[in-house]
Amino acid sequence: AGRDLNATVPEIGWGELNELSKSFNRMLVTLRAFESFQVDRLIAEKAKVDGLVQNIPDGIVLAGFNGDVLYMNDVARSLLDAQKSAPKHVGELLRSKTLREAALSLMQRHARQALVKTELMTPEGARRGVFACRAVTIGAEGRDTGILLLLRDITHEEELASMKEEFMHS
Repeated sequence: AGRDLNATVPEIGWGELNELSKSFNRMLVTLRAFESFQVDRLIAEKAKVDGLVQNIPDGIVLAGFNGDVLYMNDVARSLLDAQKSAPKHVGELLRSKTLREAALSLMQRHARQALVKTELMTPEGARRGVFACRAVTIGAEGRDTGILLLLRDITHEEELASMKEEFMHS
């Protein structure tokens, strides 16, 4: 009955037809248990992935090829100042021209990945830091489904490289 695993086949008749309906009803019970188990497994896997993504120190933004923001972890919300109401489109979310261009390049399918370095600022203009952004096209089952932006704070590495360079030239 169209995926309704709660429906049963009435046990009417006799002989082989009755045995067939009983067998079918036993299969339905098994399918209900299997479906319940699969849903529980999916919920558990989703909880694991959410826990992982929310606890890494990098910002993560997932968007569709149309630019709609599908997911953003708390680090990305903070870095991109999207705390109150999350922007619905990558164009609204990414104030950095460098990040916006990298994302657009992937969304327009001009590239499958990009690595850019940019300085992020607060809305008030204060320096937030230097960030490396890896942007990649993601897919499932052999077809592209969207883009993933990973924002990693490299401020300290950049400052150390600058100090090293100054030391070598003095």
